[in-house]
Formats: sequence, C-alpha cells, structure tokens
Amino acid sequence: MTSADNLPWAFGLVVYKDWLYITQFTNNTVCRVDKQTGSNFQIIRSDADTPVGIKIYSGDNQPHGSGKWLTYANLNTIERMDLETNVTETIAARVTNAVDLDIHYEKGYVYWSDVRAKKISSLLFFSDWGSQPRIERCRMDGGERTIIINLDIIWPNGMTIDHIGKRLYWIDGSLNQIKSTRFDGTDTYTIIKNADVLPKPYDLVVYGSYVYWSNWQYRTICRVNKYTGQEFSVVVKYIRSPMGLQVFADEVQPKGKNVCEPNNGGCSHICFPLPAYNSAQSSSSGYTEIANPDLTKDT
Repeated sequence: MTSADNLPWAFGLVVYKDWLYITQFTNNTVCRVDKQTGSNFQIIRSDADTPVGIKIYSGDNQPHGSGKWLTYANLNTIERMDLETNVTETIAARVTNAVDLDIHYEKGYVYWSDVRAKKISSLLFFSDWGSQPRIERCRMDGGERTIIINLDIIWPNGMTIDHIGKRLYWIDGSLNQIKSTRFDGTDTYTIIKNADVLPKPYDLVVYGSYVYWSNWQYRTICRVNKYTGQEFSVVVKYIRSPMGLQVFADEVQPKGKNVCEPNNGGCSHICFPLPAYNSAQSSSSGYTEIANPDLTKDT
C-alpha cells in the first residue's frame, strides 16, 4: 500500500500493533497510518523539529519495562514521547546531527550516530554526521553517554543491532562501506567497502546471515553475507527513493528478563531497564536507584 499524498518525504518508520509510525522531516511531524490499508492518517506530533530515526518501546512486545513510548532522533536531541499522554521529554541533548538510533533492551543502552539511533538491552545507540562524526550510546534514561566509534566514519546514515550476534552495524554513505562492532566499540571491522556496490547507501538491517541495505542511486534493496561481505545480490528493484528499512520476524529480537515486573519495578511512573538489570523510573521529580536491582523509588 502507499499513502504518498500524506507522506511527503517520509523518513523513519516502525510498526506497532495495527499502526505504521512514520517521521516526516519536511513538515516536522510524527504520524501514523493503518499498516494494512494505509488509511486513517493521524498526526501524533506536529512540532517535532526535524524528526528522523524512530523506535517504539512497549511492555506488550518488549518485556523489559513498562509503558508505551516512542523514541526518535530529532537532529539536535534524542526525544521520548509517551504514546498514551503525548508527554515528551529529552533523553540526550547537544547532539549535532542525529539521524538514527537503536535500543538494546536487555543491556539498557541507547546507541546513536547523531543521525540515527537504535535501542538494545536498555542501551540507546545513535550516530552523528556533524563536524566530529561518531556513534554514541547512553542508558535508556539518558545517563552514561559514551562515544564508542569516532574513527573511519563520515556519514553514518543507517545503523542496526544484531540481537542474535550481539553486534552493532552501520552504513557510511560517504565511505561506501558497512562496518560492525561490539556494543562497547571493540572488535570493529569492515563487512564490505565498494563504491560500485554502495554508491549512495542509506539504511540497513540484519536478518539471519545477511545484512540488507537501501540504495538511493540504484533505487534498490541489496544484501551481502554479514560474515564475509560476499554473496552480493539485489533483493528489490525499481524503488522510487528507498530510505528506512525494517525486518519483522519473531527471531529478530529474542525475549529477555523483565526487571520491571512485578509491580512495575516498584515505580510510580514509567519503569526503564538499565544496564546490568537495574531499573529506573521517569517522573517530574527525577528518580533514585536503590540497592535492589529490580526496584526504584521516588526522590
């Protein structure tokens, strides 16, 4: 299905239940449409200030915390919005050009490249295109912000987490390469570097033994073996302007321990998983971590 009239320059996308959530950086909105029909278009954030990469966390499908909230890269900040109340808060400020992110729910960090961001195990990763290109990570509450990659990187357009292999992958649109690293930035290596195969790569995902990416110049989605960089093939052709990619399969992200159960981790607000299976809560007065790794309480 398509909904081109309502989606000029759609950028990031993520599926949650019956909805497809989309960022549109040309009109500063976060919106959603019915994932089956493309109908029932709704704007859920109209003043997002250039939203790009996007992720949704929910205890329904990621049993590591509570609440239902959307995290997105906003060029100069990483923002989180409660899907039930639409209350928005900043996780990370002073970001120069955030575009993508990902989250590691089990480990409790968010990773970003100041251009995109990803979550994994209570970690948020994000990438940065600015004057000092880099990939950073922080906890899901915004703490422990750390640069993990700042060498051999210029335009980290896309970033993805391999939850099975426990590695982070990113694609560089200037260096025409795909690289991989551990979550702490060690054991970094190049999967493929080829200007002919990767002339204008944008986003990427990992599924099984392959890494897939979108290509603006050839208007294709391609793949190679994630271990060897070999077995190149074109999966989809003749796409108008391919940008974000997503894989939807149960095995992509295995379930883990939910430290926010029972009793919402003892929190009166949203309970967030932190590294080493600690937890924290979001509230107007802040939060206090206590000795019990499964509980937090108000300050």
